Amino acid sequence: MEQTSTMKWMWVAIGVLAIATIGFAIWAFAAQSQVNSLDQEKNAAEQTVAQEGQSIDSANQSIGDLQKQEGEIKNKFDKAEKDLTVDKASIKDKEAEINQLHQQLGQQQQQATDEENSLKSQLATSQTQEKLASACASLMIRGMKAIYHAPANANVMLEIADLLSRTAKQCKAYVG
Repeated sequence: MEQTSTMKWMWVAIGVLAIATIGFAIWAFAAQSQVNSLDQEKNAAEQTVAQEGQSIDSANQSIGDLQKQEGEIKNKFDKAEKDLTVDKASIKDKEAEINQLHQQLGQQQQQATDEENSLKSQLATSQTQEKLASACASLMIRGMKAIYHAPANANVMLEIADLLSRTAKQCKAYVG
């Protein structure tokens, strides 16, 4: 019986060992499966990181391109702003020049108006003097006719001569 008892224990030990081996094999298979799964996840993560790195590189390149474009646009804007400033200054200069020309034109128009008024006044004065001279000449002619046709009375002739002399002085004063 001892042999049977030892055999029993041996079979129990073999059974326990077999169960332990099977459990260990299952555990090893599960662990290997987890390792494989973790390797796949690691590979996927590395691929994602590589793709993200490429995306970051692409984004950095795009940012660089955009910064370059921004610099070019800023340069164009600065040039346009400078041109606009020059144009504004040029416009202000032209406006000042136009205002000065308007003032000169106004002064010249005023001078022309003043000169025209002066000439009109001189013309009116000349016309008045001409009328006075004509009237004076007409009076003198009438006076001479009156003396010529007057009776031989000396007093009448002296009065007409005196009247002609006064008329001549007045005419000379008016006509100048």
